[in-house]
Amino acid sequence: MTVRRSARWAEAGRTETKSGIIRYQCSLRLTTPAIVAGFDQTRAELHWAAIRGNVRRFHRLIDPGLAAEPRIFGGTTRETGQSLWLLRSAEPTLASGEDASKLAPKYFTWPLSKRGYVRPHGGTTPPIPFDIIFRPEAKESDRRRVRDAFWLWSLWGGLGARTRRGFGSVSVEMVGPPGEPTIPAMPADVDGWRAAAARELESLATRYGVKWQCRWLIGPPRLRWEEALAGVAGPMAEFRGYRNRPDGGTAPDTVRFGLPVKLGIGTFTGEKHDRSASSVWIRVIRLGARYCASVVYMPTPFLPRGERVAGANQTRWDVPPEGVLTKFMDELATAPGWQEVVALG
Repeated sequence: MTVRRSARWAEAGRTETKSGIIRYQCSLRLTTPAIVAGFDQTRAELHWAAIRGNVRRFHRLIDPGLAAEPRIFGGTTRETGQSLWLLRSAEPTLASGEDASKLAPKYFTWPLSKRGYVRPHGGTTPPIPFDIIFRPEAKESDRRRVRDAFWLWSLWGGLGARTRRGFGSVSVEMVGPPGEPTIPAMPADVDGWRAAAARELESLATRYGVKWQCRWLIGPPRLRWEEALAGVAGPMAEFRGYRNRPDGGTAPDTVRFGLPVKLGIGTFTGEKHDRSASSVWIRVIRLGARYCASVVYMPTPFLPRGERVAGANQTRWDVPPEGVLTKFMDELATAPGWQEVVALG
């Protein structure tokens, strides 16, 4: 496996301040395999720029107007300048695989071809260490924003391909100087974890004046991450299975789970856009020695206003109603062991 280095900094691993620079010691742990192949599709590559990009994207959940983003992450104008923080990491040796198409559940990896991936951290495999280094001009509120963005990314996001289907699930630990905002330790039991996550989301909503437009479910504990993911793949495959035919002039309901989608009657895309990311985000959370599936439904625009779904032979279809995903979440919520974390606000 290859790890791309970020900028070099002296005296790695310090948590104290020096010359106005504040350093956080962090670690990244993969809960499920991260499909992160580069130019050589059979070789796993971890790019720190991709992690920064993910954190930036999740920062927008607490900065929807992008008022703080240029200052925190940098921009191209003279007023914004460089980012207030950098990532630095050594070059860890990690176990990697060459064929992600063989990973289970197959429902979430099909139709991937042979592609490199990083195996999850478990047992004695150490996590990936890295540092966050803040520039002297970074305020306490700036550092808190970065911390909160990392927490949201580890809560709902992932690393690499198929992150919305549970692969590349991550957890982040963060230790800074005394008094600095860090990622809170989460309980190892389901009920305690649910309560802590809900409290933290409420705290973020109050701090940044945002409202969480999402519905969030957590599944029953399993012994292996594959079992946790299979607990979502099965119900989703069954639900989508009887919604894969057009209804009059309306595209099959199953397209609401993301485009493109290949069915027996052809491949469906948008008229002008080949892809539409799923509004259902799946990941796996590790609680002690157990694994729980997490499913978040966060309504987002399916296609631009007025754009229709394109099918085979240049056919055009109306977009199915958004209520399809609401019904899926309703059914999943009634499955044995599944619990509500946050209801749609």
